[in-house]
Amino acid sequence: MSKLTKTKVAKAISHSAGIISTIAQKCDVDWSTVNNFIKKSPDLQKLLQAEKEGILDLAETQLIKELKLGSPWALKFYLVTIGKKRGYVKRSEVTGEDGKKLEVGIIVKPTKREKGFMDPTPGTPRGSSDSDRV
Repeated sequence: MSKLTKTKVAKAISHSAGIISTIAQKCDVDWSTVNNFIKKSPDLQKLLQAEKEGILDLAETQLIKELKLGSPWALKFYLVTIGKKRGYVKRSEVTGEDGKKLEVGIIVKPTKREKGFMDPTPGTPRGSSDSDRV
């Protein structure tokens, strides 16, 4: 394993897509070593975040290309994510049979105490009660 420096890690972050394992391979160290090193440096954290934002921009660019081509999946994805403020949201409506009202009930299971179980008093065998004593 090699010694990490800010310069070495900064160079490894470039063109890594923000993937820690890629950065670790470039630095010839394991994942946790480089991850901990980055966490200790605000400058490296900013570089890593900028790298991730660049990949997000790339993904958005590809999505827009697909939108312009009229890809149905891209249109749907865009509308249910970006267009949700205009009402394009995916929601599930739950109804009863044939659209009728759905009746909901709650079943409460009795606890051991409600079933007649009593905590033993000190010196009493488990499962017996004071009334069992003679």
